[in-house]
Amino acid sequence: MNALKSAVALLGLVLLASSPRLPATPATGSTGLTPHAAEYEIQHQRAERYSCRRVLQRRWRLHGALDHRTPTGLASVLMSGSIVEQSEFETLAEGIRPQHYQSVDTLSKDDKTMSFRFDWQDNVVVGAINKEDFRFSSTGPFTTRVSIQYELMHNLLNGEESGQYALLDGDELKELTV
Repeated sequence: MNALKSAVALLGLVLLASSPRLPATPATGSTGLTPHAAEYEIQHQRAERYSCRRVLQRRWRLHGALDHRTPTGLASVLMSGSIVEQSEFETLAEGIRPQHYQSVDTLSKDDKTMSFRFDWQDNVVVGAINKEDFRFSSTGPFTTRVSIQYELMHNLLNGEESGQYALLDGDELKELTV
C-alpha cells in the first residue's frame, strides 16, 4: 500500500513538473488541465525501469488520458509486454470524475484487461475484468489509477495540498491519503 501511495505521488509530481503550466480558468478562478504529452522513466522499488508515455487531450467536455509503460534496460530482457491505461474524465468544481477507464496489462505474470463505465447519478461502475462482468456500487466519489494523478495535480493547483482519495484498483476500492 505504501509503495502504491509513493508511486502515485511520485508520478503525479513528475507529470506536474514535466507538463506545461496549467492556466487559470477566468470564470471560476480554478485551474484547468492543459493537453500535453510527456515521456519519462520511472524506477520501481525492485530496480526495474520503465519507459512511460503520457498524453492528455481535451475532447468536448471530457479529458482523455493515455498512459503507456514498457520495461527498459535490464528489465526489458527479463520482461516483455506493456501496460496501457486509458481514462476519460470530467473536471468539475468538486474534482475529477472518471467516465470510462480501460487497462490492458500484458506485462504482469498473468495478463489482465479491465474496462469500466462510471454512472455518477446512480454511483455505480459497470464493466469487465478479464471478460468477467463487474459491477461496483459506492456511496461517494472515487477515482482510477490514471485519473487520480490528474486529481492530485488539479487539487494542488487549486490550493489543496493533501487529501484522502478512494481509488478503484481492479475489483477493490483502496483508501489513499496523500
